[in-house]
Amino acid sequence: MSNPISKTTVSLSEMATGEVETVERVRLAISGMTCAGCAAGVSRALNAVDGVQNAVVNLASEQAIIDLRLGGDIKALQVAVTAAGYEATPLEAGTAVDNDKSNAQRQGWLVAASALMSLPLVGQMVTGWIGYGYSLEPSIQFALATPVQFLFGWRFYMSGYRALRALSGNMDQLVALGTTAAYGYSAYSWWAGFQEHLYLEGAATVITLVLLGKFLERKAKGK
Repeated sequence: MSNPISKTTVSLSEMATGEVETVERVRLAISGMTCAGCAAGVSRALNAVDGVQNAVVNLASEQAIIDLRLGGDIKALQVAVTAAGYEATPLEAGTAVDNDKSNAQRQGWLVAASALMSLPLVGQMVTGWIGYGYSLEPSIQFALATPVQFLFGWRFYMSGYRALRALSGNMDQLVALGTTAAYGYSAYSWWAGFQEHLYLEGAATVITLVLLGKFLERKAKGK
């Protein structure tokens, strides 16, 4: 895989004055993007940088290709991406593949652990449908759901916060908002004595399924 920040000199069409403007083609590896809204936000931030002729962000490859006026400040591109809530990190050639494998393995373990804690919560709902249901104590349900919500689901809070800070929106904000509402209402119901109104399995299942989807997406991109 090529160096995420590389420069290639290209020539634009001849201007009305007869002069030819020369630009550098810069490639940046962008991390932290999770949806098309993220890619659009990064693209807007890059195109607003002085000297940028055109910037295209590819969500699938997690890269941005920028035509920058010759002599332009590449560091300003990274600053703009950071201000938008994401990261543009230079990588040495060949390390991107290793990083992708490491990230995929780590994400696989996170999905497995999240699913392991979510299954008992979902199980009490599924078994109830066939007439052999069981009911976990509220304390046990919270012991299972809390790590899923705030440990495995922390990435959704962080990504949503970065987008909000940049006055933008993304899918992670919806995941964080929806699951927090279910978790918070369940906590209130338990405190108020309405133990039959707990929706912790919903919050845990949403987080686990979205994590699984992101894991499968990364595996597919790796192939």
